[in-house]
Order: sequence, then structure tokens, then C-alpha cells
Amino acid sequence: MPKGHMKSKLSVLFIVVATSYVFIRGVVAVMAKTTPENWYLRAITIVTLIVGVMGVALVSYLTLRKNWKLTALYPIMAVLLGCLYLVAIPIFSSPDEPYHFNASYNLSNKMLGIKDTDGEEEKSLRRASDVEYQKNFYDEPLTFRSGLYETYQKELLRPVDDTLVLARDRAKGAANIVSYFLPAVALTIGRLLHMNLPMMASLAMVFDMLWFIAWMSYALKKIPFGQKSLFVIALLPVTLQQASSITRDINVILGGIIVLSLSLRWRYSGEQIKKSEIIVFILASIALVTVKGAAYAYLILFLFVLFFDKNWLRGRKKYIWIGVCLTVIALVVVYLFGMHGWDTVYAWLTQPRMRESTMEYGPSVWYYITHPFVLLKLMLATAIDKGPEYIYHLTGQELGWMDITNSRYMKMAYFAVMVLSVVRTQDEREEISSRVRIWGIVFTVAGVLMSLLSMLIYWTAPDAKIIEGVQGRYFLPFLILTFLALGYWKKPVVQWNLKKWLPVFMTILGFNSVITIFVYSLG
Repeated sequence: MPKGHMKSKLSVLFIVVATSYVFIRGVVAVMAKTTPENWYLRAITIVTLIVGVMGVALVSYLTLRKNWKLTALYPIMAVLLGCLYLVAIPIFSSPDEPYHFNASYNLSNKMLGIKDTDGEEEKSLRRASDVEYQKNFYDEPLTFRSGLYETYQKELLRPVDDTLVLARDRAKGAANIVSYFLPAVALTIGRLLHMNLPMMASLAMVFDMLWFIAWMSYALKKIPFGQKSLFVIALLPVTLQQASSITRDINVILGGIIVLSLSLRWRYSGEQIKKSEIIVFILASIALVTVKGAAYAYLILFLFVLFFDKNWLRGRKKYIWIGVCLTVIALVVVYLFGMHGWDTVYAWLTQPRMRESTMEYGPSVWYYITHPFVLLKLMLATAIDKGPEYIYHLTGQELGWMDITNSRYMKMAYFAVMVLSVVRTQDEREEISSRVRIWGIVFTVAGVLMSLLSMLIYWTAPDAKIIEGVQGRYFLPFLILTFLALGYWKKPVVQWNLKKWLPVFMTILGFNSVITIFVYSLG
């Protein structure tokens, strides 16, 4: 038997065995343990099993037989797996999702011409049926093991009551148009069509997901090197969970990744810089400022573009880079100081800050600047105590603060795929210089430290021994730098076409991760 034919048969056998395992696991661990009364869980499990098997078959065919590129495969895979995550994780499953939903709802009220209620603190107008829904998920949060699916299936049948009533709203006044425009449009459409809240929220999550996939596809096409790594990062469980939920964090993640992708492109591609790329670069940098206060740590990313080629600041090119940097800096200054006011920014730096977790006041930014050893001690204690947990978050542990986790073997499989993504293949001849690797490590470390500092200032209780509230997803924009700094060496160069197999691996792992959510709900 020819060697190539034998490899083909072994490939098919591996795909069939792996997919069959996930399918059988779903049937035995979920379908066999539920009753007809659990019709929602049974229904979404059946859909997941069918779509999962078909998805693995489709992706395997397109990549192994038709030789589709990663840039063409990613939108298909992201939509397929993103929709499975969207269905598997109902709205308000994550503790902070009600805040983002209500902020989007506030903006939707403005779009519909509904005036805010003056004098009512933490209260705003909602449809009566939406208020009843939120009582089960917002006032008394449920977990996957405390009957979340059972409650959700009841709410799917709740009739719509368009009567406007006052309801609790911690997000009152939070209507950041950059963060919540798309979900607000979706909620507005859903209200005009008299959808109930589950359907309306699902539409908002679809809008967010498609927005994320579109811009991640852009980043994949622009990045000249490390495409395999970015492809894997874009399909990790934590990334898909964020992309298929209502959250402003997706714009922060996208902003960081787009800035890095364009920076790498301008250094390695050798192509002329396009005006559209400069505009996107500036807009992505703005998103890192305007979306989320605690995400100011990501501002360091837009400086990464300056540390590649010393010739960039020579000749005609220098005017482009000076113009880009001055524009970004000017916009940052205008936003931070012009919109907030000099006094507000000064107070933010020098006065004690209220911690959102306990509503207590803690040390100011200036205190930690003038007491560096206190800050260093906190960061070291956090790295020792929480470091492994942050890494595990990337592989499906505590998705969006939810009590879900992949098995040890699944985490090992995801880690193995990450390692494979940084191994050079024969079609990747560009070598990353030591200078770029060093700057990648420097920016990664600086970004992680600044992220920890942000959560220390915004969230951590004053008497805490470690920094609280940090999640692995905060480090996603820096993960591509880590992969580039630690991988893609001159040797080894493998003959195995990893770009063909990574899509297959990620589809099977994503399929199994969704089944894990269902299994976890049953205890």
C-alpha cells in the first residue's frame, strides 16, 4: 500500500475515533441522564451533537482535501463553535453579564426615545417581562449545577409584556456607545419585533459574535507571521465564550490583537502601508482607551510598533509614524483629560479609589507608585498563588467567572495544540530576530503587570494579600507576543503540515468543550 494512502487512512481513522468519542460522551453523559422534562438541555445537546459531527467533517474536508487556508477556515469554524457556545451558555450565566446587558439596554432606550428616570438611583425603565426574567438570574444568580437550564427553559416560554416599569440597574448611566452599540442595536430590533428577553439577548450575542469574528478575520489576514498562533488563540474556549456573550471585553481584546497584527505586518510584509490600515490602527488604539477604564493597561500595545525597525524613523516613513503616534497620543489626552477633566484625572491618580468588589476605599495609584515594594510584594504573591490558574483559564477553566472547567486531559490537549502552533513549518521561512523577541517579552511582562495593577486599583479589597478579580482572558492580546517570543525558531522545521491539522484539532476540542458544559451542569 502506498505510504500516502496509508497516511490518509490513518488520518480518517483518527478523526472518526476522536469525533465518535465526543459524540458517545454526549449521549451517555447527557442524554442518558436527562428526562423529557429537561427538554431544553436535551434539545441543545442533540443540536450540538449533530452540528459538532457535521462541523468536524466539514472542516476536515475543507482543510485536508481542499487545502483551504486558515484565513478562509476561521470564519466558518468561529461561527460554528461560537453558536454552540452561545446556545450552551444562556444569558446572565456570567456574574458580570447583567451589567453589560443593562448598559446595552440603556443605550437601546435612547435609540427608542425613552427618557431616563431622573432622581432614581440604580433604577431605569424596562419591559415588565424583562424585569421578571432578570429576577431569576440577576437578583439571585444561578449556576449550572443549581438548575440554570431548568429556569432558562421556563423563561423561554414567558410572554412579552411591553409595559415599562422601574427596575434595578447597577449600570444606570453606563451607555458607552463604543462598547455597547451593536448589542444595543440588537436589543432595539428585538424590542421592536416584540421578542422575549432570551431571544432578544441571543440576537445581541449574535451581533457581538459576528463583529468579533469579522475583525479577528481581518487580523488573521494582516498578520504576516504567527498566523497559526493567532488562529489557535482566536478559537480557545475563553475567546469563544467572550465572543458569544454580551461584554465590552471583546472590543478590548480585538483592539490589542489588531494593533499587534498591523505592527507585525508593517515590519515583516515589506508591502506599502495602506491608509486604511493606519485608520484601523488608530481606531483600535482608541478602543483600548474608551471601552474600559481598567483596560488602560493595553495602551502600551500601540507603542509596540516603534520597536521593530530603526529605519522607520528615517526618510519619508518618519512622517507616517510620527503622525500616527501624535494622533493616537492626542486622542488619548483629549479623552482622558478633555472629557474627564484635569481635576478628575488628578484625583484619580492621587486620591483613594473605591474597590468595586467591597465598595471600600483603598490606596491610590500614587501610593503604589511611591511604595514600589508593597506593589512588588502583592504582584509576586499573586503570580505564585494565581499564576497557574490564569493559564488554565485559557483552556476552559472558569469561563467568564462561571463554575465550569475542562478535564485535565482537555487542558493538556489545548496546551499541546498551542505548542504545535509555534513550531515552524516549511512554508514559514521568515526568522524572528532576537531584538523582536526581546521586545515581545518586555511588552508581555509590562502588559501583564499593568493589567494586575489595574485590577488592584479597581477591584482588589484594601486588606487583600493578593490581587483579586484577574482572569486569563485579560492576557489574550499579549499571548500572541508570548508565542512569537518563545516559538518560531530556525529549528526545528517540521514537514508535517500543521496548518492543515490545527483546524481539525481545534474543532474537535471545541466540540468536546461544549459537551463538557452540559456534563458539568448535571454534576
